[in-house]
Amino acid sequence: LVGASVALLLGIVQGPEAGWGSPVVIAGFACAAVLFVVWTLVELRAEHPMLDPRLFRIAGLRSACLGMTAVFFGMFALFYVNASFLQYGKGFGVLETGLGIIPMTLPVILGGRHVGRLVDRIGVTATVALAFLFVGGGMLALSTSDMLTPYPVYASWLVVTGIGVALALPTLSAVIAGSLPPSQAGVSTG
Repeated sequence: LVGASVALLLGIVQGPEAGWGSPVVIAGFACAAVLFVVWTLVELRAEHPMLDPRLFRIAGLRSACLGMTAVFFGMFALFYVNASFLQYGKGFGVLETGLGIIPMTLPVILGGRHVGRLVDRIGVTATVALAFLFVGGGMLALSTSDMLTPYPVYASWLVVTGIGVALALPTLSAVIAGSLPPSQAGVSTG
């Protein structure tokens, strides 16, 4: 699983620089596909699998895991691009760049504890939809920023993205944890 994940990451990271059709990228994706299949076959045959692939037959678990993957993929991509943009595009120093990301974290820190009440009021589906609307809208707006974009405008889009992350993470985590019986709590949290 680790090898498959590293191979996939290699393909994704090298794609923009080496070209999506380059041998290293194609090899990374091919290796990832083969290793994911091997991992699945081994886990299906294991008496006590670390992560039973059959669990992904549960629609809620599968959807929430895909949702978490999308949010984390976007967040980690944003951290990389944000640091480069603020340092090389806006001329921020290293400390300023680190502080410049804080607006995205504020909604997560301050708003995360209120998400449960929102879920109770509007439901899981509406909360997740709202989360993806905020994450997607914020990232789309951030992607249109350039050197002329004032930092307060950029920071406001970081806040919008952070609101989406604050809505998504606890909601999707609860769906994952609720998809499995208490006897598999360790698997669901993992």
